Amino acid sequence: MKTSYKDFILWYFRKYWEEAKQIRTPNPKNSEEVVFETGLLMFTFDRNLIYSTNSNRRIENISELESLVKESSQSEINFPAKLKIKSPFLRNILFNILEKKWVDIENIYFQELKKHLKSFKLQDTSINSSFITEYY
Repeated sequence: MKTSYKDFILWYFRKYWEEAKQIRTPNPKNSEEVVFETGLLMFTFDRNLIYSTNSNRRIENISELESLVKESSQSEINFPAKLKIKSPFLRNILFNILEKKWVDIENIYFQELKKHLKSFKLQDTSINSSFITEYY
């Protein structure tokens, strides 16, 4: 059984790509599209092209995932599917896999925690200072 982070990410995208091809929810913002969305990513399909091109397309390896990501970032009118990665964390992981050919999820996670901690400390400081001003 493959257990690397890269294998897990490939499995994740493969799983939701296959689900997205089966579940076709109309896009309320564009009647020419259908969408599939999770908390981390969203696939948008051109309603007229989905059956011809995407029904056979598979994501079996990193190069096929990379191809989908690159094609999704281009603004071709007749491209049948677009992938939007909603999570900055997942986007960072995927970038590392595609560009560096490996990923250090622990380090990426640590960097994200530091960003959030810094943001939290700034918010905490402003809350404490307003509390002190108001009550003392």
